[in-house]
Amino acid sequence: MCLAAAALGSIGSVAKPAISDLLQVPGEKNKATASRQRAVWAIGQIDVGGHEVMLVLIETLKDEDKLVGLGSALALDEIGEAKDAVLALIVAFQE
Repeated sequence: MCLAAAALGSIGSVAKPAISDLLQVPGEKNKATASRQRAVWAIGQIDVGGHEVMLVLIETLKDEDKLVGLGSALALDEIGEAKDAVLALIVAFQE
C-alpha cells in the first residue's frame, strides 16, 4: 500500500478516482504506520478537498503516531482546508 499511495500522490489530481480508497487507509490501525503516513501525504497531493476528506484528516490528527498526525496537518494545509480545521489543529498540537 505504501508504494501505491506514493505513486498516487506523485501523479496528483489525476488520481482523484482513488481518493475514496485512500481515505480508508489512515484510520486502519492494522495497516503499517508507513502506509498510513503515505496515505495522508497522498491525500494532500491529490488535492481533492471536501467535507469527507477534511473529516478523515481531522480524525487522523489524533493518531497515536505523531508522524501520521503531522502528515494530516500538512495535507489539510495542502488542500486548503486548514482554515476550516483550526480548532482541531490547535487541540492536536496541544496534545
